[in-house]
Amino acid sequence: MDLLRMVVKKRSEDNTRVKDSDSLSRFATRVAKLKGEGPLASSAEPEVTLEVISINIIDIEVPKTYMRKSLGDLSALVSSVKLYGIQQPIKVIKVRGTNKYRLVYGLRRLEAAKKAGHDSVPCIVELVTIENRLQTLSMVENFARLSLNPIEQANAFKAMGDKMTDELCRNIGKTSGYVQEAISLLSLPESVQEEVMAEPDLYTWGILMVLIKTYGSSNAHGRKLFQAVATGKVNTAKEAEFFVQSLG
Repeated sequence: MDLLRMVVKKRSEDNTRVKDSDSLSRFATRVAKLKGEGPLASSAEPEVTLEVISINIIDIEVPKTYMRKSLGDLSALVSSVKLYGIQQPIKVIKVRGTNKYRLVYGLRRLEAAKKAGHDSVPCIVELVTIENRLQTLSMVENFARLSLNPIEQANAFKAMGDKMTDELCRNIGKTSGYVQEAISLLSLPESVQEEVMAEPDLYTWGILMVLIKTYGSSNAHGRKLFQAVATGKVNTAKEAEFFVQSLG
């Protein structure tokens, strides 16, 4: 089905007709924006949050900079979606000049809806004029809502580059020092990064910092420490330090 432009949020039906012409005009303008028929937000009004609407899944793009990469086991979520549908809307932005939308958060729900055989999903649409604001929106939303593994965080911080300001750090509850440490995780071998993404609970922040230092001084020692953590022989940062010392 094409874009279902239905307002999901229930409106008051006390009056048989809307008599306030100004209110009706504002509502019509917002619907036009959703349809791509009206102007987007002005620079003085960088974003406008609108009601929940249903959007075709094929019209939703997942940006390459999207923070979450590991979706985990979706079976329970897929079963829930089949029974009850999507209970919490995902958030998207309107892609200017097209009928497409770009995901801000809700990738697991989007993928679960696909697997459940749904053609569309409920979405909160934000209209933005500054393209790189999508990254900021996605980062703030995902840090608030998701438990991102360290590698996902590192990639997100690196993608933001100079836009990773002190203010944005405060908004997501991280310090600039934490951000720099996270980005340093990307110096680890890709096989290690993949393992951290697959089994994030095994790798505490302290262990990861020891891994970075060890790989920096000796690839051979780094590989041995990595194997020790992966097999459960090392479980804390202190144990990791002792293990490295034992290697001589």
